[in-house]
Amino acid sequence: MMESAVVQNELFSIIGHTHYPLQQLLEDVDYKHSSAAFLNILFDFITYSSDTDLLSVNQTQFQPVPLKQMQNVVKFDMKLLFFHDPTVKNQTISCSLICSQDVFDIETVEQLSKQFQHLLSQLFVKHSSSIKITSFDLVNQPISKLSFCLENVPKEIQQTIFHRLPNIKNEGPASYAQSHIWFDERIRFDRDKPQVVINNMPFLYRVHSQHTLSTTQLRRALQLILTKHQSLRTSIIFDNETNKLIQRIIDINAHTRKSFTFIENRIIFNFHHVLFDFPSMKIFLHDLNQAYISNQLPINHNTDLRYLDYTLIEQQMPMTSTNLSYDFLNYALTNNIELQHLALAAYYMFLFKLTNGERDICIGMNTHTRYKDELKSIIGLYENLIPLRCQLDRDGSFHELVEYVQEMATNCIKYSYFPLQHILAQHSDCSKPTFLDVSFDFVTIEKKIMIGDSELCSIPLSITINEDEDEDVSKFDFILTIQYDLTINQFSCIINASLDLFNQETINKISQQFHSMLYDLFTSVNDIMKNKSIYEISIMLPNERLLIQSMNNTQVLFPSATCIHHEFIYQVTQHPQKIAVELDEQSLTYTELLYYVQQLSLVLLNKYNVKSGDIICQCVERSLSMVIGILSIIMVGGAYCPLSSQDPSQRLQILVKETRSESGDEFYQQSL
Repeated sequence: MMESAVVQNELFSIIGHTHYPLQQLLEDVDYKHSSAAFLNILFDFITYSSDTDLLSVNQTQFQPVPLKQMQNVVKFDMKLLFFHDPTVKNQTISCSLICSQDVFDIETVEQLSKQFQHLLSQLFVKHSSSIKITSFDLVNQPISKLSFCLENVPKEIQQTIFHRLPNIKNEGPASYAQSHIWFDERIRFDRDKPQVVINNMPFLYRVHSQHTLSTTQLRRALQLILTKHQSLRTSIIFDNETNKLIQRIIDINAHTRKSFTFIENRIIFNFHHVLFDFPSMKIFLHDLNQAYISNQLPINHNTDLRYLDYTLIEQQMPMTSTNLSYDFLNYALTNNIELQHLALAAYYMFLFKLTNGERDICIGMNTHTRYKDELKSIIGLYENLIPLRCQLDRDGSFHELVEYVQEMATNCIKYSYFPLQHILAQHSDCSKPTFLDVSFDFVTIEKKIMIGDSELCSIPLSITINEDEDEDVSKFDFILTIQYDLTINQFSCIINASLDLFNQETINKISQQFHSMLYDLFTSVNDIMKNKSIYEISIMLPNERLLIQSMNNTQVLFPSATCIHHEFIYQVTQHPQKIAVELDEQSLTYTELLYYVQQLSLVLLNKYNVKSGDIICQCVERSLSMVIGILSIIMVGGAYCPLSSQDPSQRLQILVKETRSESGDEFYQQSL
C-alpha cells in the first residue's frame, strides 16, 4: 500500500502542472534528443458513461460499436489503456496492451498481457482460505513478493524438489550456466594465453584500524567453509571421451594448492564466476562470520544439498519456455502449416545437410489409404508407400522449403491410392528403388486408450533378433518417425537406422544433430534462423563447434629470434671445419661457405649497388651456388626472390619487372 500512496501523491502533484506544454518542459531541462524515451511508453485511463455518451438524433439512439485499430500501425512502442464504465449496474473495467510490432512480436505481447493479468489477479482476486497468503495480504506486502511468472511455470517449479542424491559422489555434469561461461571463454579467448580474468569476481576488504583479526582463526574458518561448500573446490573439466563438460569435486585433504594468502590489513576474496555468483557472497560472509566466532559450521554430508545435486535435478526439470515440442507446434499453428508437412520439410533439410548438400532427394512415406468411408471400420492392411521427390534450393530459406514441401506433398497424396507395385512396374529397370531404404512416417495418437474405466498407456517396444544378442531390427536403412499425441499436445521423434550401415554411436550423434537443428529452427530465441538459407544452417553440435574454433585458432606467438645470416655466422664461429652444405659429391665447410658468400656479397654491394630492402631475383638450379646466392642476398640486407629455370625466358623477364628489382634484371641474366 505504501507504493500506491507514493504513486498517488506523485500523480496529484504532477496533475497540478498539466497546463505546461511538454515542449517547454523539455527546453527547460535542456533535453537535446529529438524524441524523449518516455514518449514511447504511454498510460491512458478513459472513463466512459453509457448514459451520457450515447448519440441521439431526433429520439433515435445510436449504440457505440468498438472500432478496431490497424494492427500494423501504433502511435507508441507500448501503451496500457484502461477503460472504465461507472454507469452500468455492475461497474466494469477493462484494459488493453497495445505494442508496436517493430519492437515486439505477437507471442511476446500475448505473454506480457497474461503476465499483467496474473499480476492483477494476485492483488485483487479473492482466493480460497487454504492459500497461506491471500490476495489482500499481498496488497500490504512488499512489491517484491508479487510473482511475474504465470501459473503453469511455478507449478512445475513447485513439483521439483531439490534434495541430496546419495548415488552421486563427487562428479557430475556441469550446469547450464557453467557450460555457458565455460564455452564462452573458450570461443572468445585464446586458451594458450594466460588465464582469462574477465570472469573472476574479486572482493577487497580492509580491516578497520581499531579492529584486529586472528589469521590462524581466519584460516580455520575458511577451511571450514571449503569443507561445507564443495562448489568452492570444484573443477570444471571437458571429458574428451564423452564429449561432455563435467564438474568434479576435489578432495579437501588431497588439495595441495595454497588456498589462502594473507596481506597486512587487507582481505581479498577472488572467485571464478563459473562457481560463484553475487548472491553467494552474502552466504559466504555469513558462514565466515559464524565459523570465525564458533570455530565450527553445521555440516551433514549425507543430507545437505550440494550444487552438484542441484545441477542434476535442474537438467531433469521440465521447462515450458524451452519446450521444443511446444515451439514446433506453435510454429505450425501460427504459420497455418500441417504438422506432417512441417516435419517432412525439416526431414528433407536434415538429409540435405547429412548428405553434404544433395539437392535431389527422394524418400518413401507411408500413407494409410482408407479413402472410402466403407473402409474406415474394417481392420486390414491399407498402407501404401509412396515416393516423395524434393528438389531443394540451397539458397532458399526454410520457410520457402516448407511452402514447397507442403505443395508437393499435397499433390502426391492425391494419388496415394495408386499401389507402389503399379508405379514400379512402369520402370522395369529399377529392381529396388533407393527411396525405399529412406523413409518418413507420421503417426497421430488421437485419444486415450480406455478399456472400461481403466486407461492404458503405450510403451515403446523394439524387436530383438534373438535372446542372446541385444540387437534391434529396422525395416529401413534409415527412417524418421514423428509421433503426435493429441491428448497431451506433444510430439516426439524417433530415428531408426540399420545396424548393418550405422553403428550405435553414429545413430546417437545423428539424433543429437537432428534435435539441435530443430532447436535452432523453432525456438523463439532463434527466429533469425528461419530466414537463413538452408545451406547456412548448421547441424554441428556445440562440442564440434568448439573443436572447429580451436582448430582455426592458429595464432602462435614466436619468440624474438636473430636473423638467418646471424645464425649462420654463429655456426661458422662454433664449427668452422664442419660440413655446412652438401650435394652429391660436392660439399663446403662453414668457413668455405662464408668465404664465397662474402665474395658474392661484395659484388652485390659494389657492382650492383644493392641497398637494404632491395628485391634480388635469383634463377639458379638446385646447387651449392643457390645456397651461396641466398645467403649473400640476405647478408647484404636484400629480399630474396627465387625464380625457376623451368619457366620460359619471357615469363622470367616479366617476373623480374613485377618485382621492381633495380639490379635483379642484370643479376638474373648473369645467373643464366
